[in-house]
Amino acid sequence: MIIRKLPIDKIETAARVLTLKHKTVDMLAKTIRDVGLIEPPIVRPGKKSKFILVAGLHRIEACRQLGMKEIECAIQSKATQQWASLAEIDENLMRRTLTATERAKLTVERKRLYESEHPETGHGKAPVGRGGKKEDAKLASSFVKDTAAKTGKGKRGIARDAQRGAQLADIADKIVGTSLDKGQELDALGKLPPGQRNDLVERAARGENVTALPHVSDNPILKAWHRATQAQRFQAIAELAKTDEWKARAA
Repeated sequence: MIIRKLPIDKIETAARVLTLKHKTVDMLAKTIRDVGLIEPPIVRPGKKSKFILVAGLHRIEACRQLGMKEIECAIQSKATQQWASLAEIDENLMRRTLTATERAKLTVERKRLYESEHPETGHGKAPVGRGGKKEDAKLASSFVKDTAAKTGKGKRGIARDAQRGAQLADIADKIVGTSLDKGQELDALGKLPPGQRNDLVERAARGENVTALPHVSDNPILKAWHRATQAQRFQAIAELAKTDEWKARAA
């Protein structure tokens, strides 16, 4: 990889996985103005003496905002489109503050790219017969392990995001930035019939404050229970079991 200054107008930035966030550009512009560009964007050679952006759109737009004509870039001369797409996704997963839907969208796309490079890990590629299910689980987990190693994210979260992305792939773009763009909402959406799910998403996309979660009573204890994680619920039950009232009822 070669580090070299390139004219910003020679870098093609179209066809990005995620859209530009202007607040992020403003924050980066301030940082670059104060301390300089810390890490150069990654590009690969294109046609007619131009370069194609792999990762670093916000850095390029921040420098453009500051009136800079050139930017220091890391040139990956032998990068394929497949490598470039994976690199862009990994950088976003590592560096960018993502919503639950954006994270799910990126993770399921990374899974698709990874399995196209490693077809033996794809769904249903396990040998038929005794032990096939164990082998299938082992092969499927290789994507999770690879993603965790490349991005530093937890394996459980990666598997969860991939599942969410697969369930909502056809409507993910409409969910981003709406009232449904939360982890619990995505899980609840995945369990709804397609008609009901699509209706909710369309309403959310129009700006309505909707929810896919089942109705929760106004009782504050039930609300707290609904928001709690599984570990917190287990802990609450364990603490309740220590009370005299619980012991009396159990006797």
